[in-house]
Amino acid sequence: MDKNVPFLSKIYNSIAKPKFYIKFNELSLSSAIIYLFTVSIIFGFISYIRPTYNYYKFMDTIHNEVVYEFPEFTFNKGILQVDGKQPILLKRNDYNIVIDTTGRTDLSKIENYNKAVLILKDKAYIKDGSGSIDETRYSIIKFLKFNKTEFIQTIYDFKAGAFIMLISAPVLFFLSNLFMAFMVSAVGTLINSVLKAGIKYRNLYKLSSYAVTTAVIISCIRRVLGVNIMFINYIYLIISSIYMFLAIRNILITNAKNIEE
Repeated sequence: MDKNVPFLSKIYNSIAKPKFYIKFNELSLSSAIIYLFTVSIIFGFISYIRPTYNYYKFMDTIHNEVVYEFPEFTFNKGILQVDGKQPILLKRNDYNIVIDTTGRTDLSKIENYNKAVLILKDKAYIKDGSGSIDETRYSIIKFLKFNKTEFIQTIYDFKAGAFIMLISAPVLFFLSNLFMAFMVSAVGTLINSVLKAGIKYRNLYKLSSYAVTTAVIISCIRRVLGVNIMFINYIYLIISSIYMFLAIRNILITNAKNIEE
C-alpha cells in the first residue's frame, strides 16, 4: 500500500469521495492491483463464510441420513440396488422420500405429495411443490461404482472440501473482480473518448480497480444476507461505471483548471 494513502482511507474515499479519484490517478498501477487483491480477499472471505457453512451443514445432513437412516446399497453401471424391504418411506422437512429399487414402484407413488423425492434403481424424481417433476437418470454417472461405506467416505471428503472452498473462493473472487475492473475500464475508455479527457488506458484500469469497491462490498453483503437479485452483475457494472464517469470528469475538470492557471 502507498504510505501516503492508508488502506482503510482508500476504501472510504473510493466510495464516498469521487473527487479523491484525482489522487488515485497519481498512484501506481501496482498499488491499485494490490488494493483490489486485498479488498477481494478480505470481503471475499467474509462473504463466503455463510455459503461454506451452509454447504458443510448440507453435507453433514446427508452424512447423518446415509449413516443412520439408509439401508445398505450399491451403485454400479448406473444402477442402484438397495437392501431390505421396499418401498422405504422417509419424511424429511417438507419432503416425502420414497426409495424402491425393485421395479415395483412408479411415478404415481408421489402424485399425492406436494413435495417428494422418488429414488428408483435407474433414475430419481424430484417434485418441488410447484407441480413440476424433474427427472434425473443415473446413467450420467454410470462410470461410478460405490457402496454405502465408500459413499460415506466420499461425503467425509466433500465435507473437508468446505474448508478448501473457504480458502479458494476469495482468490476466485479476486479474479472475477479483475475481470469486472476490465469491463469498467472498457466503459471508461468510451467515456474518456466522449469527454476527450486524454487519460491513458493504464490509468483507466487503475481507476477501475478503485471504482469497483462499492460493488465488491455490496456483493459481500448480499452473500452474507443470502439475498438473490436479478441481473446483479449488470447492477455492479452500472454502479462501478458511475464511479468511473465521476472519476474521469473530476480529473478532466482538474486538468482544465491547471491549464487555465
